[in-house]
Amino acid sequence: MAFYYAIFHSDYIDLNRIMYGLSKKKMPYLYPIDEAIGLLNNEIRLVEWRIKYPEQFKSHFNKQPFSPLYLADKTNLIDIMEIISGLFLSKHIVYKNDKPTFLSDLSKVTGA
Repeated sequence: MAFYYAIFHSDYIDLNRIMYGLSKKKMPYLYPIDEAIGLLNNEIRLVEWRIKYPEQFKSHFNKQPFSPLYLADKTNLIDIMEIISGLFLSKHIVYKNDKPTFLSDLSKVTGA
């Protein structure tokens, strides 16, 4: 949906300026209203497309299997960082070229 939004956002703003005669030079205080009209038009168009082409808008996140492991409610970020630090210091997690990973890359992978 973000792809469609990026394409048509600028088109709708230009179209609104033509239809309603809004211009930054003539009435600069109306420019935020012009932007809002463009956003609403995009949202309406996306809803229409979602109704017309539902198979294109199906969510794809269900294709990955969910992990049976979950963090307990008491888990702190410090606990997660201790695990990441332990993996980093063990030097057992390496890149494909057998070089040891950086701590920043390990924390990105785990989402900490």
